[in-house]
Amino acid sequence: MLGLFASSSREPKRLSHSWVLSLSLLLGGSFLLGCTPRLNPTEDDADSSVHFPLPWESTARTLPPRPAAVTHQLDPSLEAEYLRCGDAIDDSYSEDPLPGAPVLERRRAQVLMRAKSEPVVFRRTPAFDKDVTSGIRAHQSRLAGREAREAALQLLSQFHGHRSILRQLFLREGYFYADDPSVARQIAVRLSLDKLFDAPRIVVQRGATKRVAVRATDGKYMFEGGEAGPEPAQLLLFDRVYEEGTDPGEPLHIDVREALARNSIDQLRVLRMTERTLLGEVRYDDVWVKALFDLNGPEARLDCALVRPEEQAKVQAAKDRAFRRAAVVRQLRRQIVWQVQAGLPFDEPKTERGQQDGELRRRWEDAYFAGKLTYTMNGDTYQVFDKFGHPMTPQVCVDFLTETLERAGGMYYADRGRPPEKIRGTLDFDELLRGERRREAAFRNFARANPSWFSLLDYPIHKAVPYERSQEFFRFLEAHERDFEVGDAVIIRGRAAWDHYAEIHSHTFFIYETDPITGVPILLAGNSGKPRIVTWDAEMTRAPKRRILHRIRPNMSWLYDHVVLHEPLTDERWATPLAVSERKLSAR
Repeated sequence: MLGLFASSSREPKRLSHSWVLSLSLLLGGSFLLGCTPRLNPTEDDADSSVHFPLPWESTARTLPPRPAAVTHQLDPSLEAEYLRCGDAIDDSYSEDPLPGAPVLERRRAQVLMRAKSEPVVFRRTPAFDKDVTSGIRAHQSRLAGREAREAALQLLSQFHGHRSILRQLFLREGYFYADDPSVARQIAVRLSLDKLFDAPRIVVQRGATKRVAVRATDGKYMFEGGEAGPEPAQLLLFDRVYEEGTDPGEPLHIDVREALARNSIDQLRVLRMTERTLLGEVRYDDVWVKALFDLNGPEARLDCALVRPEEQAKVQAAKDRAFRRAAVVRQLRRQIVWQVQAGLPFDEPKTERGQQDGELRRRWEDAYFAGKLTYTMNGDTYQVFDKFGHPMTPQVCVDFLTETLERAGGMYYADRGRPPEKIRGTLDFDELLRGERRREAAFRNFARANPSWFSLLDYPIHKAVPYERSQEFFRFLEAHERDFEVGDAVIIRGRAAWDHYAEIHSHTFFIYETDPITGVPILLAGNSGKPRIVTWDAEMTRAPKRRILHRIRPNMSWLYDHVVLHEPLTDERWATPLAVSERKLSAR
């Protein structure tokens, strides 16, 4: 077993000078023995389960191009490509611009933080169906008015069960669309495919991906073609949904996330769109440059990035770091999704006598290593394995964080039918945190003491905003968007309704997804009752007095050594260097 300390002194292995294809990152986590389970499910929990394809699963299935070293900043080919890219950008202005969706873009960060969404860009705002009665037209106007949230709640109740009317109100040209954050939150939680459709087969277009969903006997929709058979079909904001065999027309959306991921781009600011091109500013770490994308339906493909020769080295270094991050995050996401789908239990007994969080894990381990199938606590019986034979290890929220990292490094418990054993991987928090691995404060202190492995950011209590002041809370996230990246762990703290003890509980989770346009964190992953991937509202509503007090960022190059290099990379292929267009390469 290679512990963390054993290899911490090794410098990250330098990447070769070849170009390989990779993906953008995401993930999330949670800490502390004091973190508390979901005692009273809220409306936001209705959409907390993982169904394929998730917004992060449908894009960038391969790694972005591995960057090459810049050996000469004034390489003639790079100079020529810089000039070609400038000419291509100039030429794009000869085409008429598209309007985009200006209302959505002004509110984009708030909308995406409050509703599970596919973070696309729209060529224009989708329109309500005009072939409707005057009454429905009046309701549509209310949904676009100042009291949109109240109108949405009333209409959802009034027309419950009337699928055709709900489609006329909440689908726009087939898009599940809202540009008001409060409306987006409500419809994303309260509406599902079966509440909008009863057709035998429907098509769900998410980004550049289309999948057919089939109506089951219970009325729910299941996606065809899953690796393990049919899978529950989830509805996300900005999905386009229509009955199979009908023509929905040309797509209005652009899947920019795929293009950014494949080219190791951190963020995009859209400057101008036409029918064939998208002009924007893209970010490589702290370097912003103009870039031109070719558009084909919902797909965007990078034509060129206008990187000045003197910036080439800095951009290449940023792409190198992006490659490492992407490879690490892919491994972490795989383990997060596995824990969510397995439904690992929260470590709180069904019948609790005082504060007994954390006790189930000890009893589970005793039963597991003794070869038993069940164990008991306070008169209740618990299963050691699930129906598939996987160990059902109880977690507190800090376990979700540390075990995600450990599992990505190869740790696992042997399944039923094999001798009970904990297989050690390349990371071992038993070594790192000694006897305090289940305390959030211990992990935080470890991060503070080891800045080469983890970066700790503390927010002063007087600057942190509790969620109960929700508008200020989300403005805080917008203002501090560069503080949060996929893979960061966030620690929230504040008194909750169930805090009857002297200690105020903390809770920790991962940032699982960020918006490629605004950069704000839009999805979280943690264990607060069970492993979940959720929005900010779904996580924070349980204890609205809590606020963000700390952020822990892993060193992705360090993790690359421990999480990725212990097994070969897969799904790599040759890809285009930064400053040479694919069109130019293919013509050689």
